[in-house]
Amino acid sequence: MENVFEREGIKRVKGRLQSVRTDGSFDSGKHIATCSFSDGATETVEGDILLVAVGRAPNVSNMGLESVGVSIDQNGKGIIVDEKLRTSVKNIYAAGDCTGVRQL
Repeated sequence: MENVFEREGIKRVKGRLQSVRTDGSFDSGKHIATCSFSDGATETVEGDILLVAVGRAPNVSNMGLESVGVSIDQNGKGIIVDEKLRTSVKNIYAAGDCTGVRQL
């Protein structure tokens, strides 16, 4: 998507977004919005459409997975699965947000 956006002249702002504010104006056919990030930085963007995409992070802490032998990724957040969604323990499968891949 990043390459497509760049070719189309779409500005991409990346960071851990805290808030987006607009004064409601539509100056010269464009909306103006101020993006505030968790590190304190701000950036003003303008355009006819503003798309905000948020990610999801798996959270499998305090589930006792380690005690049954299910392997967790190096960040300690997602369950490691193979291409068939099998975990490191026979007959235990994981899919969706808990894996960090193929999120539903």
